[in-house]
Amino acid sequence: MSRCLPILLIVLAALVSLLALVTTSPDYLVALGFPLDDAWIHAVYARNVGLTGSLAFNPGIPATGATAPLWAWVTAIPYVFTDQLATLLVATKLVGFGLHVLTALLVYGALAERDADQLPRLVGALVVAAHPDLVAASVSGMEVPLAACAAAAILWAQRRAGWVVYAVLCAAAPLARPELATLSVIVPTLTWVGRDHRRLRTLLAGAVIGSGVSFGGLAWRNLLVSGLPLPATFYAKVGDSPFSVWVAERRGFMDLLTGIPVVDSSVIVTVLLGLAVYTVATQKPTAFHRTASAAFIAGMIFCAVSFALVAPLDADGFYFVRYMLPVLPLLIGPIPVLIDDLVLAHAPRLRWAVVVGICVFLGTSVAIDAPSRYARLANDARNIDDVQVAMGRSLSAASDHDVIWVTDAGAIRYFGKPFVVDMIGLNVPDLLGTQSQPYLDVHAPDYFEVVPGWSVLEAQSDAGFERQSFAATTSYTVTSFQPMRQQSLVLCTTGSGGTLVVRGRRFRFQCAPRASASSVVRRNS
Repeated sequence: MSRCLPILLIVLAALVSLLALVTTSPDYLVALGFPLDDAWIHAVYARNVGLTGSLAFNPGIPATGATAPLWAWVTAIPYVFTDQLATLLVATKLVGFGLHVLTALLVYGALAERDADQLPRLVGALVVAAHPDLVAASVSGMEVPLAACAAAAILWAQRRAGWVVYAVLCAAAPLARPELATLSVIVPTLTWVGRDHRRLRTLLAGAVIGSGVSFGGLAWRNLLVSGLPLPATFYAKVGDSPFSVWVAERRGFMDLLTGIPVVDSSVIVTVLLGLAVYTVATQKPTAFHRTASAAFIAGMIFCAVSFALVAPLDADGFYFVRYMLPVLPLLIGPIPVLIDDLVLAHAPRLRWAVVVGICVFLGTSVAIDAPSRYARLANDARNIDDVQVAMGRSLSAASDHDVIWVTDAGAIRYFGKPFVVDMIGLNVPDLLGTQSQPYLDVHAPDYFEVVPGWSVLEAQSDAGFERQSFAATTSYTVTSFQPMRQQSLVLCTTGSGGTLVVRGRRFRFQCAPRASASSVVRRNS
């Protein structure tokens, strides 16, 4: 097999999957926005980086809500050249898709071996390239494709590159997704322990140096901005779950993971994990077999860490699925290699029949699930456009001196003019501590965003307030919590006061003494 042919086939597989997305949901790439409000938060940071060079949420005020600052810098590039929304949306989605293609190529490069049959490695890379969840995530506006590319790059570099390159990648990976630091240590350890101690020592040194520089730099900046060493999202999200760690892990592995094509059987995943552990524990396998096994085990460990940090409350929602997607290439790419190794060891005569069977199974699994996944992606984006984006656009006529208190901060900040107070604390760290009330007293609201299940104006506070409702026009698929399909923009009437309850926390307010805000709600009602 020539060197160029696998590359061409991998790129072609990704393009075919993208074509399937366009065919299934023709409006998505150009006409629709993103399937999560969080993607609009990334877009806000990217815009501010592109225009001012600062990781800021509200203009001119640095914030620590970007858990993937490298994604903000990568997607900031189009903002340097244009302010056309349609162009920016398409550019962001295509940048993500390009990173997805690179991820598949890196997986193939990490598993390929010059003197061995390339077919199992190629099949694994083709499945990565065509996988509907990875393709959908790559054009979601989220950091998933960058994080997946970083994970695949670590897998590739620990076999193919020197320790300096490896250290640089280990420094970059946490800037795409902090949990990726676990891979930089686990993957080389499982690959090289008992085989090449010198290689292992240099790679671990690179991992420690790179990760140390990355986390140290982030902690230093976070301390300067917020007084807290970790990103605001850690304090706002991690551990905020009604589940115990055990229940979170069970829901993650039994409900979330098994909802993803190819790894949608707990029996198959368990068998593959056992095979990977056996391969690592054996001294005979070649480097690429150990790499495949190390990738699968490290991916499972990453999932366990992810589920423990952010429990999958809604295992079917992209909001929670995206936390484990960065390592999906490390789980599905090695599958053909692991099975091929088992067949060669115990039933070599059946090898080609098994290889064909694997190809049919993986291809069928991907093809069957692709249409529904792409339709869900487009419908999620339409839901966000109907609610959060529409609310943000309605605030484009407001004054930039107005203030709005919100729980979904992305599209409202991206499209609206008012100063945004993120009541969750993700993008306004002053809301994270117990001393948030003085900050809120200074930033008196002109508007509230009221989200069922997240925020509510108590009865005595809500009386007489003008409001405009924004509701999804199609089935609501962003989350299984259906009351969120309709959200409200509430005018904080001058002279009124009361209490806003957000996720169980109570905040007093006194409406801002401004008259300009009233025209926005009345004009759009």
